[in-house]
Amino acid sequence: MKKLKVKNLKMKLNFFILIFFIFFINTVNAEILVNTRISADTIMIGDTALLDINVEFSKNMEFIEAKIPKNIDDFEILDYKIFGDTYSKKINIIGAIYKNGDFKIAPIQIIYKDDTEIKSIYSDTVNISVLPIAVNMNESIKDYTAPKLKKYDYTGVIVLIGIVLILVLLIALIIYLWRKYFKKKPEVEIQAPQLSPFEIAQMKILKLKNMKFENDEDYKFFAFELSYLIREFVGTLYNIDCLESSNTELKEKIKNIELLKKELFIEINDFLEPIKFAKFKPPIKTLMMYIELTENFVNTVAQNQKNITD
Repeated sequence: MKKLKVKNLKMKLNFFILIFFIFFINTVNAEILVNTRISADTIMIGDTALLDINVEFSKNMEFIEAKIPKNIDDFEILDYKIFGDTYSKKINIIGAIYKNGDFKIAPIQIIYKDDTEIKSIYSDTVNISVLPIAVNMNESIKDYTAPKLKKYDYTGVIVLIGIVLILVLLIALIIYLWRKYFKKKPEVEIQAPQLSPFEIAQMKILKLKNMKFENDEDYKFFAFELSYLIREFVGTLYNIDCLESSNTELKEKIKNIELLKKELFIEINDFLEPIKFAKFKPPIKTLMMYIELTENFVNTVAQNQKNITD
C-alpha cells in the first residue's frame, strides 16, 4: 500500500514536470527580440545617419511589414531597405536632420503574425545630436528660419502715436501763424555734404575694426554688417541689386561686370554666410583678417574707379 502511494506521487510529479516543460517551450517559441541602434550619436546639419533595426523571430512567427513613414518627426527619411530570412529581419533606414539640437527618433512599428494572430512590436527610441555647422558652404542652409517675433500689446503704442500727432499738429499751427503774422529773415539752406560709396565703406570698416565680441549675437551682427557693407559698395558703383540676393544669385549678377578682385568679393561673402545663418564662430583673428581683406578690396576698386574717371 505504501509503495502504491509512492508510485502515484511519482506519476503526479512527472506529470507536472511535463506540463512545465511544455509551457516553457511555448514561451521560448513566442519570443521576439528587437535591437535598435544609430550609426552616430552626433552628426552635423545635413549629414546622413543610419538607423539599424534587427528583429529576431521565433519559429512560429512570420514577418509581415514595417510601418516606415516619410519622416520620423525631424528625421527626414531618404532611403530604407528591409532584408533577411524568415526568422531574422534587418531594417536599414538612412535619414538626415536639417536643424541643430538634440532629438529623439521615435520607434518604428513592426507587424508580424504569431500562429494565426496579427501582432505588432516597436523598435526603441534613439537619441541623436545635430551640430549647427553646414557641410557645404556654397549651398543654402536648409534649417535657417527667420527669428520669431514676440507678441506685444499695441494699445500703449497707439495712444502714444495719437499724442505725438496732436503735438505735431499744434507745432505746425504755431509755425503757420508765426510765418503769417511775423516777418521772417531769409534762411540760407545748408546741405550736408554727400559721402561717396568709398567714404561710407571706410567709416563702417573702422567701426567694425573696433568692435568687441562678447556673445553669439556679436558674431552674427559683425557678419551681417560686413556683408551689407561690401554688397552696398559694389551695388552702388555698378548699379546692381546686391543686398537682397543670395550668394548664388550674387555670383550670377557680377559675372558680366568688370570688377577687380571679383574672386575676393565672392570669397568674403561665402565666408560670412555660415556666421550669419548657422551660428558659426571663427577665431577673432580670422574675422580681423577678413576686415583687412575687405578694406583692401574697397581701396583697390575705388582707386580703379578714380583712375577711370580721371
